[in-house]
Amino acid sequence: MDGPTPARLARLRAVAAGRTRRLVLVLDDVHKSRNLGALLRTCDALGLQEVHALENRSPILEEGETSMGAGRWVDVVRHRREDFPPQDRLHPAEVAREPGAEANVRAALLALRARGYRLAASDLAPGAVGLDDVPVDRPLALILGNEHAGVSPAALALADVRFALPMRGFCQSLNLATFAGIALHRLAERVRATPGWELGAEAQAELVARWSAQA
Repeated sequence: MDGPTPARLARLRAVAAGRTRRLVLVLDDVHKSRNLGALLRTCDALGLQEVHALENRSPILEEGETSMGAGRWVDVVRHRREDFPPQDRLHPAEVAREPGAEANVRAALLALRARGYRLAASDLAPGAVGLDDVPVDRPLALILGNEHAGVSPAALALADVRFALPMRGFCQSLNLATFAGIALHRLAERVRATPGWELGAEAQAELVARWSAQA
């Protein structure tokens, strides 16, 4: 039989009805494949449909075992600098300050801002606010940085708000996937409490049609 079964189609429609683009994730040179896999799986579980990956120092690689195939259901938009370094490996943090890298970050983030997104970047520096103080009155793009260097200077310069999670122990940082899970869960709950968080009927139908083709 062509196409999904009635039960499968009902499942696809139910998932699409819970999807949102009011909150999107931006990965600023995240390079560990297991982190990417976990992040995609988290986004799928929380109903986030859109993830943006900035590639300036290293390529993004999805780790299938960790993601459980979440990349099939979540839209991953890749933004690779035009002069991307040829070696498929992590390059020094200084690479993020090169003109090509900064231009790539600016183009991607300004495109999101033009779509109405507020840019919120993770940052441990003084002045960062808590998650509950990050406004969700309009679409929000959450920017998470590289595992070693954090959010790039170009992204921090464009951020409308900087946020951090309080650390009450001796360790002053969390694994990236853990940090993202906490932040995205809290923000997703707040976003879903605002009017218009869900996709429109046409956008839901488009997702169902696309998913049906690969189901």
